[in-house]
Amino acid sequence: MRKVWLLLCGILLAILAIGLVRRKAGADRDQKEFLAQLELARKEGLPTTWQEFAATIPTASPNENAAPYYRQLSAMTKTGVIPKSLDDEILFDRTSDHVREAKALLAKEKPVLRLIDDATARPRCWFNRDWSQGGIVVMPELTYMKLAAKLLAIRGSLAAEESRPDQALNDAKKIFTVAHQAGDEGTLMSELLNESIYQIGLRTVAAWAFTHPDVAAYREAFDKALGEAPKPNLKSEHRGDLYEILWVVDRSLTPEGRKDLGIKEEDRQRPSGFVSLLLSQPKSKVEIVRQMRERWKAFDLPRAQRDKRLEETQQKVILALLAFPDAAHLYDDLGFGDDEPTNRENAMMARRQTYLALNRALQERTIPKSIVTRDLLSPFDGKPLSYAFDGKQIRILVSGHGSDDSADRIELKLPPDKTVSTSNNKVKGLPSAMKLGDRSK
Repeated sequence: MRKVWLLLCGILLAILAIGLVRRKAGADRDQKEFLAQLELARKEGLPTTWQEFAATIPTASPNENAAPYYRQLSAMTKTGVIPKSLDDEILFDRTSDHVREAKALLAKEKPVLRLIDDATARPRCWFNRDWSQGGIVVMPELTYMKLAAKLLAIRGSLAAEESRPDQALNDAKKIFTVAHQAGDEGTLMSELLNESIYQIGLRTVAAWAFTHPDVAAYREAFDKALGEAPKPNLKSEHRGDLYEILWVVDRSLTPEGRKDLGIKEEDRQRPSGFVSLLLSQPKSKVEIVRQMRERWKAFDLPRAQRDKRLEETQQKVILALLAFPDAAHLYDDLGFGDDEPTNRENAMMARRQTYLALNRALQERTIPKSIVTRDLLSPFDGKPLSYAFDGKQIRILVSGHGSDDSADRIELKLPPDKTVSTSNNKVKGLPSAMKLGDRSK
């Protein structure tokens, strides 16, 4: 009987040993495949670590770098320094009170403006960020760069009001410089800021062309700036996606990493038994890299094919992430992968179309009641933009995006509603030459 038990124990031990050997061999194969996928990603130009991602950010020498000035700016001022809507008021409702308010603001913020002037005298902007922080790297300077653009817009608008077009256009040039500096990192966040600041410049110069029809330089500057407006590079903007998702996954696996991510141990996500049986973490990491590579390549496809492929790969990445419940939960909470590149591209194209229509109207000798828009099509439904001018306000609307009262509605109004006079046939503060059909140049 004892021999039988010994034989059974020996068999069980052999089975266990074989299982351990197979498990080790499987783990080795998974790790080898994971490393192979990472190497393929690198060869395809997709960073796999924060060091590789940081190497894609253009550097700058101290004498050409504007970043230190923006960091000083964020340290010496607070957001909200500009009274709400003062930029609109100085552009369109040019009463003596608003002019005095603008002058007082600019006098108060002279030290800030000196920093901005120093920053815009530099061609580059390299913040040399700590990209080891992955998707939660802090970028406080971006807010203050937008503030800088708004201050420049007010200073330029005051110069335009005082018939100093050269100085106004110099400030407009600086706004566009801030925009390009904001986009130097080439990340999605920096490119969004680049576009936002550039639109501040476009809107400001367009307003000068609208309110000062006798100054042809404003119309020329708007036309030139529109032709040089930034365009999205979706592939470049998403080059950090793989390293960020791997960064989240790796940190979700240790107590120290979860602490960095802000995940409390009592709030951890627990996998269901069913999911844990189906999904292997090593195999899931291989699948994440494989699908992120496919996603990266999809950005090179024609648009119709790209959208479908991006959706397919995103779904597979989310499925693979279920093997890492904490990472999956955080990935969802932080909105990684939620930007929907095509939607962003469509919105930018739509805004550009509205400015093209506005430029078409402003280049006329008199602002027309209607313009040809059959070649200016909405990227959402393919219909031409609608345009109207009633003698007081230009209204341009892109169809197919948002309802009439939706915040998502893409519409350009010049001047904005709050500065349009309802008591006469002209915008407050505009010369009588701006009445419909009486534009001098």
